[in-house]
Amino acid sequence: MRNSNIPKDADLRGALPALRRAARGALRLAIATGTPCYVVRAGKIVNIAAERSVIRHARPRARQIARDTGTPLVVVRDGKVVQLKMPKKTSSLRGKRKVAGV
Repeated sequence: MRNSNIPKDADLRGALPALRRAARGALRLAIATGTPCYVVRAGKIVNIAAERSVIRHARPRARQIARDTGTPLVVVRDGKVVQLKMPKKTSSLRGKRKVAGV
């Protein structure tokens, strides 16, 4: 059974992945240079570079505070509040073997 959504032309088959790669590259460049990167989301124009750069800079510190205080870390994704799973603190000896008699 053939999927009717797949184009026969090889150039067209590669167009969507190429557009996605270009969009990721544009977003990375916008974040790196501090310039806006606009998309239309739910009928509104949104600067996703500002969203992503704020999240990227805040995320490590927020995770560290949540770990240190033992509080849950929650974020809003697509208008829903989501609690992130925090990895448990690991021992500094994890993966290291104790050598007897040394």
